[in-house]
Amino acid sequence: MIKTLLKSIPLIKKYTDAKTELVKNNYALRLRIEYLEKENNILCKEANRYKTKCKIQSSDTLKLVVGSGGISIDDWILTDIDTLDITEYEDWEFYFKEGLVDVVFAEHVWEHLNIVQTDEANLNIFKFLKQFGRLRIAVPDGLHPNSSYIEYVKPGGNGPGADDHKILYTYHSITESLNKAGFTVELLEYWDERGNFNFNEYDEAFGKVKRSSKHDKSNIGGRLEYTSLIVDAIKEK
Repeated sequence: MIKTLLKSIPLIKKYTDAKTELVKNNYALRLRIEYLEKENNILCKEANRYKTKCKIQSSDTLKLVVGSGGISIDDWILTDIDTLDITEYEDWEFYFKEGLVDVVFAEHVWEHLNIVQTDEANLNIFKFLKQFGRLRIAVPDGLHPNSSYIEYVKPGGNGPGADDHKILYTYHSITESLNKAGFTVELLEYWDERGNFNFNEYDEAFGKVKRSSKHDKSNIGGRLEYTSLIVDAIKEK
């Protein structure tokens, strides 16, 4: 019995060594796969940036959607944070010279920026817009009279993406923020402190807001269940 056990020791050691080597190789393989996936993501990001740059260079009119989220809009240049971080001057400089962009459109993007990021984004866009260029912003409206709506959209609220919301704007606060960067602000759709909904006719060629009084599917029979605070910020100087 003892002799048999002694004879089996080398076999056990071989098995243990082989298993250890297999685990090491498997770990090394996993590290290699993770590295290649990371490299692939970097290459894909760079490819998308240069693809976007080519589209910009071939466009007569620079109409830019920021935070597009994979949507498709004809005749617009679509960007997301992987292709254009609106808070980074260097990202804008990669694509444009200052004072050349015609229109920037952002639907439900600004509420995901904190105060510092908002100031950076506003200032960058002001620099890169041409004179009388336009930034159209739509965000959740902090003066909407429906408390369920507020719970849905407020920072940390129960709606999709609300866990990442940083600011719940009113027409006063967004105007002040944009004025600080040098913009003149036109209010297009908004609720006021008296619970009145205000609507000023505007040209949807500068950006069609889906979450608006006209186009949100939940607004049936004249009831404004879901609206956005919509403004145009114009670079007049």
